[in-house]
Amino acid sequence: MQNIHHVTILGAGTIGASWAALFCKHRMRVSVYDPRDDAEALVRDDLQRAGPDFLPDDGLLTFHPTPEQAVAQADWVQESGPEDLIRKRLTADNF
Repeated sequence: MQNIHHVTILGAGTIGASWAALFCKHRMRVSVYDPRDDAEALVRDDLQRAGPDFLPDDGLLTFHPTPEQAVAQADWVQESGPEDLIRKRLTADNF
């Protein structure tokens, strides 16, 4: 993961938030997209509970209103949406 500096998380439930925590811990830029209105609050709460090293306060963690905006600068995309094959295929077809 040497050349990966900016990661996008698509889907910010428990698994997506866990990935965000890992990448934040390693000081990577992390962009998050999740269609839920409360996704940012949920992820930030999860990272806060994980400990101070997991929630960056320097702009490394950002949230985006569309998946297209979230992946625009990504070196790596971590898909963590619900296990719904049709939805995953539709999402993949857009990229």
